[in-house]
Amino acid sequence: MKSFFSLIKPNYQISSTLAKPSYSSYFLNKRFYVANAVSTDHGIKATYPYPNQITNIGKNRNLIEEAIRDHRVIKDLWGRYQKEANRNERQKIANTIIYEFAVHTATEDIVLYPVLEKYYPNIVKHNHADHHHIKEALHKLFSMKISDHGYDDILAKAIKEFEEHAAREECDHFPKLKEAIGNDKQLIKLGEEFEKIRSKVSTQSHLTTHDKVRILRI
Repeated sequence: MKSFFSLIKPNYQISSTLAKPSYSSYFLNKRFYVANAVSTDHGIKATYPYPNQITNIGKNRNLIEEAIRDHRVIKDLWGRYQKEANRNERQKIANTIIYEFAVHTATEDIVLYPVLEKYYPNIVKHNHADHHHIKEALHKLFSMKISDHGYDDILAKAIKEFEEHAAREECDHFPKLKEAIGNDKQLIKLGEEFEKIRSKVSTQSHLTTHDKVRILRI
């Protein structure tokens, strides 16, 4: 298994302390168990999307539905970032976009891509390259604040690449995978594994500080 920790600098910590939310308990416990990602450089916490923007909560989702749900969360955060006028809130949302992308890609690497690779190894090779390019862009933001020149451009470019990557997965790769597996029960089982691993990835409370700063690595 490839390591999915790295590329985040040592001044970035993951906190398992849950924020006082107006979210549903299921949303906190099952979708975003870790409520805060704290940047000690900026002293700014991450934020999370509202639960009513996530559909199909509490139902059995298959592997493809789980991955698409992650895509929707990141896209929703980007939309909120663009609309938000408050600088501190924008920084929180940007932090969360980076964190959510890290968790999503790590989970895909562990659960989805090994399955897809059995049928379409070239697709997986291309997807890994997509992830790497986006992570390189996002990593630059850790030494910056949103007020710094170029911050918005770097984030916008990363999001554009992510949206193109997600579109390829949803329109081409996932339908191919569904047809190749051809078993709804197996897809649901893999979806349960996807959610289980995602929860573990996002709650690395047992890791050392050194490990916690490496959440973006493939």
